Amino acid sequence: MTRADLNRLRRVLVGVLIAALALGLSACGSVGSGGGSAGASAASASAGTAALNWSPVTETTTDAALTNLAGYKIYYGTSPGNLNNVVVLASPGATSYLVTNLAPGIWYFGVTAFTNTDVESAMSDIVSQTVD
Repeated sequence: MTRADLNRLRRVLVGVLIAALALGLSACGSVGSGGGSAGASAASASAGTAALNWSPVTETTTDAALTNLAGYKIYYGTSPGNLNNVVVLASPGATSYLVTNLAPGIWYFGVTAFTNTDVESAMSDIVSQTVD
């Protein structure tokens, strides 16, 4: 296989993973703040936390079962262009995560999926939430 073939395969695999990534914030901020919601039920959160959820990646763009999904990476930071914190969830069945110890301010979050061959998808849409 040529280098061009490998690059084309990588682009196809990355495209396969981006199909189902949709990130939402269940709740964020102080207890009883009513936090934001993006297609998920709102829940109370402690100060400095963000409850994230996403749709699992289960199929390729050709409708074949995705059998080598290894997990998800959550990127977050205080600006959408600088998501410098990363949490790696080595669990393909994961669909939520609670980010803790967030300082007050606006936080931005994105999620990617990755395979057991370290192919990582493009990032989901970036969502933001103000933490009190």
